[in-house]
Amino acid sequence: MMSANIRTQRGLTILEVLIASTVFMIGFIIMTFLLGELFSKYSSRDRVIALNLAQKYMEATMVQNEFTDLNDVREESGIAFRIVRKIEAETGLITIRISIIRDSSGKVLVTLYNEKHIT
Repeated sequence: MMSANIRTQRGLTILEVLIASTVFMIGFIIMTFLLGELFSKYSSRDRVIALNLAQKYMEATMVQNEFTDLNDVREESGIAFRIVRKIEAETGLITIRISIIRDSSGKVLVTLYNEKHIT
């Protein structure tokens, strides 16, 4: 009686489950890759703008010998960036760090370092 009941039941074999799991994982990996590419394209534009802004502030700092800390918000291409300049002075050496932060998310996009010897 038990053997007849087992034979009439429908179910999935291990092979069917393995094939379905493999197809699902391949689809999930492709979707994850495509979403990662989509998000990185948007952030690369922000990074390019942030790098140009950081270089501009670094050059101005070096040319003008303006060695004071700075915390400023500036809008470039419709995006608000926070510019943070930190100055560390040691004997005969000034270390300059300029960080560009996406103001809305707080994400650090670019940090530049430079040193200048003073006499």
